[in-house]
Amino acid sequence: MIDPTYDGLQVPVVLLPRFTTLLGQAEDEFPTLPLDVTAFETARITLWRASMQGLSTPTAFFLFEESTDRLVWTPCELTSTSGETIPTHDTEKVVSFPFGRKWFRLRVRLVGGNPALTCWAQGFLIRRQR
Repeated sequence: MIDPTYDGLQVPVVLLPRFTTLLGQAEDEFPTLPLDVTAFETARITLWRASMQGLSTPTAFFLFEESTDRLVWTPCELTSTSGETIPTHDTEKVVSFPFGRKWFRLRVRLVGGNPALTCWAQGFLIRRQR
């Protein structure tokens, strides 16, 4: 539901569609494509991850990053200085942060032997007011 405070200023964004499954090896990373966020001031993204029945669920780090050139990526300004967040199983977690550079992406890092994870990440980009 769109918050009426931002009516007309919010643009929906889907970083990882419902229900994306990531499979890999220990320490695999899954970055999304870079988004040009020049026209946007902040993001409000909802994360969700499943508990994997019958499998050992890996630790999953969701890293929000920004860049000026799409080559060097730095963490977005979250409450954590590392720019990463770890949602608990089967619970939505909302994170918000301002943009300071032109490009933005989400990178999911899985830690554990032969990790598998089902998750999604979507929300809104808030337009700059001129």
